[in-house]
Amino acid sequence: MGLMALLEKVINKEVATVTVATPTTVKQETPPSVATVATIAVASTPKLNIEPHTSTYTKRLQSFQSKGISSREAHALAAKLDKRDADFIDDRISCAECAHYHAGRCGKGVTLIGETSIFSLVRCKEFKND
Repeated sequence: MGLMALLEKVINKEVATVTVATPTTVKQETPPSVATVATIAVASTPKLNIEPHTSTYTKRLQSFQSKGISSREAHALAAKLDKRDADFIDDRISCAECAHYHAGRCGKGVTLIGETSIFSLVRCKEFKND
């Protein structure tokens, strides 16, 4: 069959075009498994301790009350900070956690931009842990 005869059959849709698949790469005898393709690391789940009356919670209450913070505000702030610690995302601190804080004032005289309170979480260069 000549080329012209093949073209006439294609134009008249008498035949379908077939493309034979040919392998382009050498077939491996054993395909790679996931372990050989990628390294897998399994992390352990962190143990969350978010109960409101932990030793950290109690220490914070005592510290806040010794700095002149009311009992109601101390409880609310300690609960907020426990939640912050459980989230593992927030690195900001409350002024009430700082050793320089006493009676509603910063002992270092740091003035933050805007109105802040003990409930505001901030980043401070002068922060010193209790």
